[in-house]
This record gives sequence, C-alpha cells and structure tokens, in this order.
Amino acid sequence: MESVNVTEMVSQRRMQAKADLQSQGMRLPARPGYDLPRLPLKLSELGDDQVMQLLVQFTRYQDYISGQLVADEIDELAADHMLEVAKARHLVKGWGGKAMDTVTVAKASALLDPDVQQLIDHHATLKAHRKLLAVLSESMARDAAVVSREITRRTSRDHTERRADRFS
Repeated sequence: MESVNVTEMVSQRRMQAKADLQSQGMRLPARPGYDLPRLPLKLSELGDDQVMQLLVQFTRYQDYISGQLVADEIDELAADHMLEVAKARHLVKGWGGKAMDTVTVAKASALLDPDVQQLIDHHATLKAHRKLLAVLSESMARDAAVVSREITRRTSRDHTERRADRFS
C-alpha cells in the first residue's frame, strides 16, 4: 500500500463532505488573501478604522481555520477507520483458530504489519496537524476577543464622554 493511495483514500471523505455541503448551497470559507494577522502590543494606539480592520481580519481567518479544522477531523476519522479495518483484516487473516492463538498475540502481529504501520503513521500525522490547527484556531479566537474588547472600551469611553459633554 503506497502512502499516496492512503492520502487519496482519506481525502475522498473530505471531498465528499465538501461536495455535500456545496449541494446544499453552502461553502467553507476560503483562505483570506493575506497572512495571518498579528495582535499589536499597543492596540490602543491604532485608529478606529485600523482596529475594525484587524477584527475583520481575525474573524475571517478564524472562519477559515475553523473550516480547515473540521476538514482535518474528517481526514482523521477516515484514517482511523482505515486503520481499524486494516488491523481487523490482518487479525482475521492471521488467526489460526487454534486454542494457543491468543487475541493479544494476533493484535500485536497486526500492529507489526508494514501496511498497518503505514496507516498508524499516517493517522498520527493527521492527528498532529489537527491539533496544531486547533491551537491556531484558539489563538485567533482569543486575539479577536482582545480586539473586540478594545472596540467595546472605545465605544464605552466615547459614550461616557458624550454624556459628560451634554451635562457640562
């Protein structure tokens, strides 16, 4: 079994899920046409337009990354299924039916099979990628929340200043 075939087989689920979504008139958000935004250390020094633009950038990237995270979860589930099927096939194929054959030995033998090992490695790679995307997604959400709080602080301050001007 070649790794390209494994990758293709896993990505078929992702493609089918996307096609199903599109058939319902929906699409996953596309990658924004700019690099990941960075949260400036001195956010309060930015102008109002810049802060709003930053919030939009964080939100668009959060939308994109969330879609990619779900796609990675689909890939991981497909790889997990393929791995379980491969282990079961090896287990059934190698089972001698003798009393001295034990499930533990048969399972260990399945794990040593090169095809099963390749699937285990592929599954681990997909899981690692998904976990990294999850961290990035959480980071983007926290940064967007900071920008949102800055907008709230500014509007609250502006409202207070306008009230003070009316009563002076």
